[in-house]
Amino acid sequence: KMMNFSGFYYGPDTNQTYSYTHSVTWNVPGGNGYTPFTRSIIGFPAVPDFYHSDYIYEYSSYNVALNNASATNCDLIIVYFIQYGEVKAYKYYLTSQNIPSTVTFTSPQLQGMTSTDPWYGNYAYLQIAYYNLFQSQEGGKLILYGNCTTTSVPVYVQ
Repeated sequence: KMMNFSGFYYGPDTNQTYSYTHSVTWNVPGGNGYTPFTRSIIGFPAVPDFYHSDYIYEYSSYNVALNNASATNCDLIIVYFIQYGEVKAYKYYLTSQNIPSTVTFTSPQLQGMTSTDPWYGNYAYLQIAYYNLFQSQEGGKLILYGNCTTTSVPVYVQ
């Protein structure tokens, strides 16, 4: 299996809904058992607004409210925290299943995160990624594609 992902970054504005219909064209020259092919994939997911706290407290749970998540035109939603270039906690939801309106991270799930200091510009990121997944047969091989829209906001850990 070959997987291609294309992504865009938006933020920190979480008070708007973004919707893009642009396409991505994959030009694969072939090689290593793959025949050359070109495929255009249309359909980036919309990014609905969400609500969150700017602070994560060490012994508390943390909630992210996903507005209209069940109406999002995507196949997969991943909510995660990044600190120092590493994913520290994440949850994912297939849209064919029940998507919650609120994603809750418990204190034990966030224990890998360390305190931040806004004075020094030290913070973690809350990111939400929305994926549309596509597949096609090219030269007898199954190719998987993913169009992704992501929003990212800084959060402080205390």
